[in-house]
Amino acid sequence: MMAEIKNHLEVKLFVAVLFRDKNILDSALQKLSEYFGEIDFESGEYDFSFTHYYENEMGSGLKKKFFSFEKLINREELPEIKLLTNSTELEFSANDRRKVNIDPGYLTAHNIVVASAKELSHRMFIGKGIFGDIQLIFKNNNFSPLPTTFADYRQEKIINLFNVIRQKYLSQLRE
Repeated sequence: MMAEIKNHLEVKLFVAVLFRDKNILDSALQKLSEYFGEIDFESGEYDFSFTHYYENEMGSGLKKKFFSFEKLINREELPEIKLLTNSTELEFSANDRRKVNIDPGYLTAHNIVVASAKELSHRMFIGKGIFGDIQLIFKNNNFSPLPTTFADYRQEKIINLFNVIRQKYLSQLRE
């Protein structure tokens, strides 16, 4: 029997923000709130020392935080959201150097997907020049990394924060 096509549940939008200057972070978050609505989760910041990839452009001493938004989205919106976050990065750039890096993604009951403009073998094209990259899958009552998961997303503290966001998301679905 052929599988029946059905509408899927809305998903929980989040952003991972890499920054050095807290004032620029706050200004960028204000802009993101104008686009996506109220922030309902904010992680603590941590030192981003997993790669030196961003240091040439953004400098050293980078920090990272995660934020999720109260309003749920359709997963088909992720490419447009990535384009909006890219334009926000440009708005807060100086001398062709970003001062903030904003990576949007969404959380479902089953996985965490981030958007990227970079094509790699494990990323699927999702439209408008954007690729979807599954970072974590939910199994055995916890998020688990894949071989291609970013180093910081593998950390227990990051997995734990996504478990908290997942519970928030599941509560929203029950409302």
